[in-house]
Amino acid sequence: MNTFQKFSEKILLEIDKRKIDHVPRWKFMVKNLLFWSAFVIALIFGALSFAIIFFVLSNGDFDLYSHLPPSRFLFFIQSIPFFWLGFLGIFLGLSILFFRVTKKGYRFSLSLVFGVVLGMSILFGALLHLNGESKDLERFLSTPFRDIYPPSEDRRKDRWMNPQEGFLAGDITQKSKNTVEIKDFLRNIWEVDISDADIIPGPETLDENRIRVIGRVEKPGKFIAEKVLPWEKPKGMGNHNGFGMFFERRPPPKETSENFPYF
Repeated sequence: MNTFQKFSEKILLEIDKRKIDHVPRWKFMVKNLLFWSAFVIALIFGALSFAIIFFVLSNGDFDLYSHLPPSRFLFFIQSIPFFWLGFLGIFLGLSILFFRVTKKGYRFSLSLVFGVVLGMSILFGALLHLNGESKDLERFLSTPFRDIYPPSEDRRKDRWMNPQEGFLAGDITQKSKNTVEIKDFLRNIWEVDISDADIIPGPETLDENRIRVIGRVEKPGKFIAEKVLPWEKPKGMGNHNGFGMFFERRPPPKETSENFPYF
């Protein structure tokens, strides 16, 4: 009896001793399918988290960066979606874990799996955001956590309900050449002096129903504006249908006779 036969008999005796049963192939297939399903689900939730992060950041008032002093840095910290960044980290980790335990997942390096999972989450998240789905997703998925983490629109309103710190927003009820009257989110009426204000991006901002105002309180009910901006940011200022916060686009100059002096 050669060495191989002795080794085979030893294995068979050990199997018989431990009463090890043969595991059907279909069980391995089901197990592998479950791991792949869990990977796909985790990947989907990672993409949803990215879509919401894109929405929150693009509506986080980062267009005011050049208009605020450094002392108001906290204003921007409050705009960062730490809650959804945490969710993203969890689902990215689960995606990597579930992929690594699939039948052939061990063959790929951790860095490669991380890069592919991250790239796919960013891609699908960006597509959802550009398709205009991220706002509804954020409000729907925030509902179970409303008590600890309200939707970004509610938190944004809270940030702008701080006139003593120079931030005010509301709906325009009346307007004249030098003043506008707005009703804030607590239904308080404010007379806003815009005579020396920088209206961004232009006078058409005052045609909006809702505006943001940076300035100071002169007396109860009266606000002196330094900057006036629309509540809904147009393209190029970070609206929720694009990536204006990352790639700011300026509108082309109007074609007038001043642009073409020879005509």
